[in-house]
Amino acid sequence: MPSKAIVLDANILVRTSLGKRVRQIIGRYSEDVSFFVPESAILEADECLQRLVAKHCGVAQKALIFLRRLADTREALAPGCPVWTEDTDVFGWGVASWMSRSVEMFRRE
Repeated sequence: MPSKAIVLDANILVRTSLGKRVRQIIGRYSEDVSFFVPESAILEADECLQRLVAKHCGVAQKALIFLRRLADTREALAPGCPVWTEDTDVFGWGVASWMSRSVEMFRRE
């Protein structure tokens, strides 16, 4: 079992569903880090992707399918875990937060 764990925020789920970089980071470190996905993040990302599907059918539809597949394999939320997010207003959350540009440093800590 990995010794580190991090919670994925909704915007990271959207990036995982639509892009390559975040998905590559998760794939690269999945043996060393447990990635937790709360139900609320899945619901928020699903809502966002559904809006995108309405505007950009093909790509967003595939992303929505990917997100729902990810939701089926998610783990339970681990209290006290840092959060991987792109939100800039995270002060006061009471847990550490990491952004995509620096999350790889989390693994090396």
